Amino acid sequence: MWMSPASPWSPYLDRPLSALMRDGQARAVEEAIRQGRCDEVRAMETAAVARAHADLRVAFAEADVAELFQGEIYPFLSQAYPRCRALALIGPLVGEARRMSDDVGFAVTAREVQFFIETGRHDAIRPVELDTRVLSSAVSTLEVLATCHHDPGALADLLRLEPHLGDLKAAGDRGIYLVRLAEALGVGDPAGFEPLPEVRDARDRARIARIDRTFADMPVAEAVRVLPYRSDACRLLPVVLEELYRPVRARLVPPSDRLPGSDEIDGR
Repeated sequence: MWMSPASPWSPYLDRPLSALMRDGQARAVEEAIRQGRCDEVRAMETAAVARAHADLRVAFAEADVAELFQGEIYPFLSQAYPRCRALALIGPLVGEARRMSDDVGFAVTAREVQFFIETGRHDAIRPVELDTRVLSSAVSTLEVLATCHHDPGALADLLRLEPHLGDLKAAGDRGIYLVRLAEALGVGDPAGFEPLPEVRDARDRARIARIDRTFADMPVAEAVRVLPYRSDACRLLPVVLEELYRPVRARLVPPSDRLPGSDEIDGR
């Protein structure tokens, strides 16, 4: 409702948040994402929104308006915040998978390490998420952000984490689409990627062949317009984000939480 063209918020939501950031802030947001400081990501981006729209500074002084924006609008408007939240769930598990892989001498996936921790066969050195559905939701968030928004950070994250996730290899044509997109955008290192043989049935092979042909014959902007993956992902994005936030929905905006004060909004 709040994100629709008819919403009173619509005039303030017509530009991506990344376009509102000042010089150097994009790097600060990326660093906060890497360190799992998602509240800082939220603070920097919401400050940028208020700085870009002077009338929102007055509106944000009202606690109920600030809470509405942070709880119901911002999490679905931002690309950086859900990416941060997803990585905060995935990162510790991948770290444990790498550590266990070094111990046992062969590759262990994040889902396998969840099982080994839960059954007492591996001791984690920090808290990790053991709900496989939450992990799947976090991975889906990165995939849909990368597909819908061509988010280079989410694309790079997926390729970097793939050795201990395996989701792209298991995704058949959707995985190949993201790999070809990464190649076209010059993101990450997708060289030598191949989907799992068991996901390549006749229909999947036909879809993969179409993806390869389309990216080979067309500029990337035209290829993503012709293929259905981007539009499908954009339709799915609100559902995926709702699922990502579901475990902590009640804690997303604590009653004492406020938007940045005037000093931060003004950049002083």
